Amino acid sequence: ELSVAKDRERKTVERYERALKASHTGTWEWDLKTDTVIISAVEKELLGTTSDSIRASDFFTKVHPEDLDRLRTTISHCLDNLESYDAEFRFVRDGDEVTWLAGKGSFDLNPVTSKPERMQGIN
Repeated sequence: ELSVAKDRERKTVERYERALKASHTGTWEWDLKTDTVIISAVEKELLGTTSDSIRASDFFTKVHPEDLDRLRTTISHCLDNLESYDAEFRFVRDGDEVTWLAGKGSFDLNPVTSKPERMQGIN
C-alpha cells in the first residue's frame, strides 16, 4: 500500500511539472534567512541562468531600474502584512535583454514566532 501511495505521489508531481513546463511557468522558493532562492528549470530559462539557486540580492540587481523601488515596496508590504505577493516587473537578462515577469507568491511562517521565513511562488 505504501508503494501505491508513493507511485501516486510521484505521478502527481510529474503531472504538475509537465503543466508548469507547458505553461512556461517557473517556480521559486526564497529562504529569507539565507537570502537563497531555489529555482526550477523553467525559472532558470526565464531568468537566463544555469544555476539551480541564486541570491535574492543578485536577483534584485537585474530588476529593471524603473521597477525596482515598486517591487521592493510591494514585497515589503506583503511581508509586513502577511499578504500574498502579486507583481509585474521587467527583468534585465544578460546581454541587456528585457523581459516582463508576472510573479505571484505566498509566505511560510515560523511556527514559533509567526514571522515569515520563506516565500514561494511562480513567474
